[in-house]
Amino acid sequence: MDHAVVRFEVALPPDFDVQVADELRVHLLGSGAAKVEPIRVRHTPASGRPAEAERPAELVELAGFMVSFAGDLMQAIEVLQGWLGMRRRSRTGGDQGAADRTDTRIRMQIGDDFIEITNPLLEHEERLVELFVRKHGGHAGGTERS
Repeated sequence: MDHAVVRFEVALPPDFDVQVADELRVHLLGSGAAKVEPIRVRHTPASGRPAEAERPAELVELAGFMVSFAGDLMQAIEVLQGWLGMRRRSRTGGDQGAADRTDTRIRMQIGDDFIEITNPLLEHEERLVELFVRKHGGHAGGTERS
């Protein structure tokens, strides 16, 4: 049986907690992702050279995930939005006005195109998501059949 596999990148903010990133990885895997691979970047200190006390392991940070999702692109976006909503509610005790929207946002990227996923979406963001899905829903690099 053919099923769609969507491949996309999830970029995490620089100050994203590693434990929270792991919760997102587990959530993606439990919600239809076939693979969630970490994307790591090397951090270069402002001086350009690491201090002697810094170990190489401390110079690499998690930047995001490369995700292979068994389903369509809109399903993947809904999974990310659902996770953001759960995270937001857990931090605010259910008070939707208490959390700043900027800390409940994830960047989703396919090729050179990206979109910021938030929860809840504002009206203009809904239109942008629809355009993003329409553009990448059936193109190579966006959705493929396996």
